[in-house]
Amino acid sequence: EWLVDKGPISSLEAEKEVQRCDAVVLPSRYTSECQPLSIISAMCYGKVVIINETPALIETAGEYPAIFVKDSLERTVEKWLLEFGSKTIVHSDDTNAAQKRYSKPLFIETLRRLLAS
Repeated sequence: EWLVDKGPISSLEAEKEVQRCDAVVLPSRYTSECQPLSIISAMCYGKVVIINETPALIETAGEYPAIFVKDSLERTVEKWLLEFGSKTIVHSDDTNAAQKRYSKPLFIETLRRLLAS
């Protein structure tokens, strides 16, 4: 009852769901996974992020206190619920760092530097 699999939804719908939820879970195993917007949004809103330990997702999380799936997704989520009771474990400093890291001004500045070189 507490878990809702939304399946494929639009970007706007995904953004609204991320704002409403306690945690965003992306157990992706795709070797071609890039930086999923749902995870970036979740970090910027200070949500709990539960992800697989793939290179792309590790890079996306950076220093954010993401929870990595170690054995099974079910056990990882269960452990989070038992330890934290669906309360957030994210501090405002982590949220602020994610907002800065994925901000539009930083993106534009980085793009300008890349194009100038």
